[in-house]
Amino acid sequence: MAARREKPMDYLEPFLEQLNLPADVKLTRQQALKLRDDVLNDLKQRLVDQANLIQASFDKVPTSTPFMTLTAISTASLHLILTFFIHLLKSVF
Repeated sequence: MAARREKPMDYLEPFLEQLNLPADVKLTRQQALKLRDDVLNDLKQRLVDQANLIQASFDKVPTSTPFMTLTAISTASLHLILTFFIHLLKSVF
């Protein structure tokens, strides 16, 4: 069976499609800045969503389990780091 070569993934394609431009048109400065902002906002939202999922999984662990007792300090530290990370992302973007 021959190996199938797929086209490399273009991460900007969904964002470029939102601009409704032909493929061979050069972007204006304003369009490029909008594209950049859209990509950064999407990245920010995905990172915040992932941090919230991690936080939610830690919140579900019962505090009475031996694991939680042994790692309470580490979990509290991780909670502070995640909280800081979420606030940093919200302020940077």
